[in-house]
Amino acid sequence: MVNDNSYTVADIFADSFTKVFTVEPLSGMPNLSSVCNSNSTTDIKLSADAVSDKLRKLKVTKSPGPDLISACVLKNCAASLSTPLSILMAQSFMQSKLPSDWKTAFVKPLYKNKGDKFNASNYRPVSLASLVVKVMESIIYDHLVKFFINYNLISPEQHGFLPGKSVQSNLLCCLSDWTRDIDLGRPVDILYLDFSKAFDKVPKRRLLHKLKHLGIRGNLLGWIDSFLSDRTFRVKVGDGFSRSVDVVSGVPQGSVLGPLLFVAYTADVKNNLAFRHVRR
Repeated sequence: MVNDNSYTVADIFADSFTKVFTVEPLSGMPNLSSVCNSNSTTDIKLSADAVSDKLRKLKVTKSPGPDLISACVLKNCAASLSTPLSILMAQSFMQSKLPSDWKTAFVKPLYKNKGDKFNASNYRPVSLASLVVKVMESIIYDHLVKFFINYNLISPEQHGFLPGKSVQSNLLCCLSDWTRDIDLGRPVDILYLDFSKAFDKVPKRRLLHKLKHLGIRGNLLGWIDSFLSDRTFRVKVGDGFSRSVDVVSGVPQGSVLGPLLFVAYTADVKNNLAFRHVRR
């Protein structure tokens, strides 16, 4: 039972944001439609040079996470911080353990510009996570993207959250396909799917199962497992905070790896969509 005197506006938002989480069934893993990748990647070199490069590229306008370490400090002190941070990151990777500050976030509610402003469901959560772990995530992201592309693990039709692709490239490819088929006298049917709260509902065990199927194994898979586990957040409204809330599903909002992990999780959607041509 919550004491009414301690139940704040921030707690109202926290309750609203947690409603989208899903409890993963404890049943066995589903059969995957794609062939298991015989190639694998298990380790990443987290060198001082790589860390320094990422630190120097930080935008000073980035807001800090719960550890309150600002982008300005990290960027301006890159020469001094790159070596100790690379050692810390290497230990985190090899042990598959992350500091608690790396697995929590401050969440600020952002009004969607529609609906009642006094309804918490009309706000979206904006997560502020540690910039230090984001630097480590960025190094891991570069490695994973290269691995996925080299072994054709991501469909070429995927345009979101990948380097060199965007909404614009998606629209150009669609326009090219549609106009070609229309010019050839073929029927064109378009199906739009909206994955509601998709990032928040990804089941962790199934995501890890799919990553292993794609060839992510060893220390790399262990670190991602820890990165996704035991996560928490607190909503900040003004100077007040909500209670700490457990994140029971999904890929971390506001993270560097989250979108790529979602792309990996949905990589075989195309294989599971069956279309039958109907003569007219």
